Amino acid sequence: MENKQIALYCDRQVGVLKGHTDWITQIVISSTNPDTLFTSSRDKTVAVWNLYVDGSEIKGKLMKRLCGHNHIVSDICLSKDGGFVISSSWDKLIKLWDIEKGIVKTVLHGHTNDVMSVAFSSDNRQIVSGSRDRTVRLWNTLGHQKFVFQENGHTDCVSAVLTKPSDNGILVISAGYDGLGKVWGLKPAGLRQNLRGHRMAINSISLSPNFSMLASGGKDGQILIWNLDTNEYIKSLEGGGAVSCVAIHPRYFLLAASVNESVKLFNIDGSAAYHTITPIDITTKIAPHVVSMRWSDDGACLFVGYSDSCVRIFSFCKDNRSK
Repeated sequence: MENKQIALYCDRQVGVLKGHTDWITQIVISSTNPDTLFTSSRDKTVAVWNLYVDGSEIKGKLMKRLCGHNHIVSDICLSKDGGFVISSSWDKLIKLWDIEKGIVKTVLHGHTNDVMSVAFSSDNRQIVSGSRDRTVRLWNTLGHQKFVFQENGHTDCVSAVLTKPSDNGILVISAGYDGLGKVWGLKPAGLRQNLRGHRMAINSISLSPNFSMLASGGKDGQILIWNLDTNEYIKSLEGGGAVSCVAIHPRYFLLAASVNESVKLFNIDGSAAYHTITPIDITTKIAPHVVSMRWSDDGACLFVGYSDSCVRIFSFCKDNRSK
């Protein structure tokens, strides 16, 4: 991740993926095959897409649909080798899928309310989940629950979880509707640090590629930046409205944040958004809201999931002028 005075600007909207029938809750791109994209939805399914270029457009062919949850699929995470995907759902379950076979390999039982978020550890051997039952849970891939992070835990819904490699295995980062971010360790298992600063619910968190920086977006309209090497607060960016999701750029010192129907771009060294993206194909009086976002690995495209069941793809060009 380069800390440069570089600004990216949306060149144009280059594609729309249609195949779901409800909100797009998460978007994941395979690191082993960047032409493969996964989406989860409130329509209770996970979709597997093959991306391809057709002239000046990026299109997607729906290759497979993973069906098995009986409620909203809230989140998905892909294994590093691209062979497995985990899904969390409001049916209180987590499912580990064999992508090639299109079948469920393991079902993780234990949460007592909607599961909101799920993540693999970097070695793919552990799974972390967060739920509306206010707990963060650690599992192995066989489906065995190894630990429940509850002492000094969240006092409201756990909205997002991520993992960070550490000398003692992994650190778990969670965020909740109680406005707190929390850093958890495994050896010994327990809370390492509270990340305080949001005044209302945290909706989304994003890690930098080197795991040193965390961005959190909240209902209070703030995007807070944290140094995870020291667990210290760095700065705040003003979203201008409730922030539903954040995504740190994979190469540059930038991030995207969504506010209602818009995606705003920020230079992390700055304070205010320098560029706003809105879809060009909206014909309804009420514009759909942004629900999820994912940068391509090279940072050239941003995939944005909307409440109208579409994924819109935006391409970017670089501007090297100082901002």
